[in-house]
Amino acid sequence: METTRIGRFELLELLGQGAMGQVHRARDTQLHREVAIKVIRLPGELPPARLAEIKAAFRREARLAANMAHRGIVQVYDVGEQDNHPYIVLELLQGLRLSKILSDRGALSQEYASRVFLELLSAMAYAHRQGIVHLDLKPSNIMILKDGAPRIMDFGIARTFADLRRTDREMHGTPRYMAPEQIMARKLDPRCDVFALGVIFYEMLSGRTPFAQETFSELREAIAAKPHPPLQSYQPGLPPAYYDFIDRALEKKPENRFSSANAMLERFEAILDGDSGKANLTPFDDKNEARCEVFNFIKERIQRKGDFPAVARNVQDVVEAARQRGGSAQTIAECILRDFALTSRVLRMVNSAYYQSVSGSITTISRAVVVLGTESIINLASALDIFEHFLKHSNIEPLKRQAIEAMFCAMNARGIANALRMDNSEEAFICGMLNRLGQLIVAFYFPEEHKAIDELIRLENLTPDQASRRVMRLSYLELAQSMAGNWGLPPLLLEGLTGLPAGSPSAGHGKIDRLKTVVACASELSQAVVETSETERDAAIAELSRRYEDKIAIGFKDLRQIVENSIEQAWRLSKAMRVDLRTLGMAPASLENEAEKADTLPAGSREEHAQDTEPARAEPAAEELLSSFDSVEVDSQPTAIEIEETIDDPFVPFEARPGFVGQALGEIAATLAGPFLLNDVMMMSLEAMYRGLAFRNVVFAMVTPKRERIDFRYGLGPKSERLRRAFQLPLTLEQGMAPARCILQKREIAMLELADEKLDQMLPREMLEILAPRSLLLIPVVVLDSCIGLFMATRSADQPAATYEDLQSLRMLAGCAALAIRQSTQNQSLKRERRRHP
Repeated sequence: METTRIGRFELLELLGQGAMGQVHRARDTQLHREVAIKVIRLPGELPPARLAEIKAAFRREARLAANMAHRGIVQVYDVGEQDNHPYIVLELLQGLRLSKILSDRGALSQEYASRVFLELLSAMAYAHRQGIVHLDLKPSNIMILKDGAPRIMDFGIARTFADLRRTDREMHGTPRYMAPEQIMARKLDPRCDVFALGVIFYEMLSGRTPFAQETFSELREAIAAKPHPPLQSYQPGLPPAYYDFIDRALEKKPENRFSSANAMLERFEAILDGDSGKANLTPFDDKNEARCEVFNFIKERIQRKGDFPAVARNVQDVVEAARQRGGSAQTIAECILRDFALTSRVLRMVNSAYYQSVSGSITTISRAVVVLGTESIINLASALDIFEHFLKHSNIEPLKRQAIEAMFCAMNARGIANALRMDNSEEAFICGMLNRLGQLIVAFYFPEEHKAIDELIRLENLTPDQASRRVMRLSYLELAQSMAGNWGLPPLLLEGLTGLPAGSPSAGHGKIDRLKTVVACASELSQAVVETSETERDAAIAELSRRYEDKIAIGFKDLRQIVENSIEQAWRLSKAMRVDLRTLGMAPASLENEAEKADTLPAGSREEHAQDTEPARAEPAAEELLSSFDSVEVDSQPTAIEIEETIDDPFVPFEARPGFVGQALGEIAATLAGPFLLNDVMMMSLEAMYRGLAFRNVVFAMVTPKRERIDFRYGLGPKSERLRRAFQLPLTLEQGMAPARCILQKREIAMLELADEKLDQMLPREMLEILAPRSLLLIPVVVLDSCIGLFMATRSADQPAATYEDLQSLRMLAGCAALAIRQSTQNQSLKRERRRHP
């Protein structure tokens, strides 16, 4: 069903679809709230009887769910039909399905599993009291919200008790969670839900299903007649009452099970009371409300003091774009390009020695996203934002030390993950980087409170988290998780950044437990690097290896090698980030000498990163500049970034453009003040012209070394690839038209409003067909009194004409690019001079 509106609901995003249905995120135009709409797509050839049956089942689901009001059950707002397609309007839930969490993490902790299960029992006890049986309870029908609270969804095959007494005995539901009587198509009652709840709790506690048979016939036989594997064989450390509780819920005969979810709830509460555990199960709502109140206060303080939240918002925009279904690399890249600090950071990082062996030379954000992957770019950008922000502003020794520990923890975590051959060592890298996020935030934004926390640790022998909770009302861990969650980082990273409690390393059964163990080990390893001398370091590493050896199988020699590698990697990575670890005493002398000779740029496009204080002996000739331009830094292949014409207004709003261009100029100037990649500056300039000045197409073209032709080098905008192929103009006044005049005469050409009769004098016909320009601006790029190329910017017929202010901004951005070219060629000249006269 192709539509953008259903009744009063405006469709915003497709969240998911199956064989016969779709779920959309939508906006209620009357009540001004976002909702979820589930639409059934009915084939036109269905027999009338079958069509009526499906619609009746859909209305029954809506009616049953709408009659229930419980915090653990998804709310139903409305039901209807449009164009013969029935739909149901539901509460929009933000979170993860329990099935996804179990797949990623494996077994949950006893405390967390008990909290979630207690809520599920409360919800299903309520449903049973209303006379409703779900009949399809399973982890994929349970949504875990951001605060950890569960919601039961999909009452599609639910029945009332009365319906169950008179319905025909067909098999409905998901076989692996069916009770014996359900999978055998016998009489059903609420005890079917009891059995399913038992299976779910078993999975939450063990990370395994009690019925793992692969074929339906084997599964049916196991559920109906074979005993399930005892839970204690997988989780021997639980209270004995848990095992009895699970066994009773999974009894083959219905009469031996709990009579309903209500009876099940009463028994589980008694178990928790007897185990003295219920008092520790803080209700989701109460804890979340208090935590949010404190966190909001902290966020307000941060916002008043510095630029950290602004950086986080940009990263969050990128995360949201990446999570959209069907999002392309170009879409993600466009979000990154809105923030020039983020753009330059990602380009520096993917072109550093750290990633060079993986990716080679990368000159655009779009290519970076494709090569490294969406999540990698997001996570890398997030973590480096944090590290660079704190280290750049560090002016007290404790904060510097914590920032350095965070850096080394990331390197150590990556090394351990690689040694263990984990699927994604970058996840370990990011979690290691974020491991001390809470401490960094408090030390930087709350220095007095940080001193008080340190005093409590010293005087009362409290753990850092205990002391932080007493002073800040949030532990360091809770603060880190809240901030990372506020940025929209994936749940796996939110869990993994915490590591494990000190002194109790365990690899666990699931991916998340293994990740937490790696982060815990890496955190202690980084302390051994930072806090001990080289003579004491081996003893500290040996002690660490003894404690972790039987958990993650990392011996002393491996850990020592990881430490050495992490120091070298951190040194090289810090150069790409423009942070000199030598000033903090963290680079061995042997590495310092080696690093002076090493480049951090990709092979084939190297440039000395250290600032040259020696004055240039000679300026390179313009011809030499052109002939060697490719060997400086510019990608040898032209780069045309194609931007879909259907993208909704990718440009900065008109009123914000001066500030945006000013920010871009500032970022470019800051980049030029230190070591830089020329490609970065060229792309930053083009992207500012495109986004900030709202030109439909922008191009940087260069004169060939023999000065016979003008060739396309970079481009942004729709049809850029076609434009690249068409942009090969003779460098003659007779044939080269406006671009040739711009270069040969070294003068700007600004046609703010092109007249039809002048079009053929400006550009070749093929380029005119591609661009359909209303405005045409050409800015020559002059270096050493020789014009080596030009910037071309166009507005199309459906855009406002360019203005003199646009020309001024374009001129300034082009000037920055020319300065970058001049500076890079000077550096190359000095490099050649040193080779000739060492």
